[in-house]
Amino acid sequence: MAKDMAKNDPKMLETSSDEWMRKSINKLELTVPKNGGGTTTLYNRYFVRSYDGTEYYEITSGAPVLSSYKPGLGIGETVKGQQLALLKVDKDGHYVSWHWEPKTGQKCTRSCYSSIKPHA
Repeated sequence: MAKDMAKNDPKMLETSSDEWMRKSINKLELTVPKNGGGTTTLYNRYFVRSYDGTEYYEITSGAPVLSSYKPGLGIGETVKGQQLALLKVDKDGHYVSWHWEPKTGQKCTRSCYSSIKPHA
């Protein structure tokens, strides 16, 4: 794909593609089952799904921390906002890791910039 893009746009560098892409990630508030029945909402606690969707990370205190809650086990999700993250992908395009975008709202990061050839 990078070769085809380089043929069509001489500003694109064939060998400069990186493994990161930007994606908007949902900040979730969870409703979890209570012992003895019923549910409780975890107000003012925020979670994101792992890159493969099999786990939750709590992000209330900043850095993501793996949670004991697992998607689909009677847990409800309410989207409470979105935040940009940088996702690392392998050569087949599968997500393998992610990090928060450090300057959310900026038009260009060094990651984006590295895929174009600067003009002299």
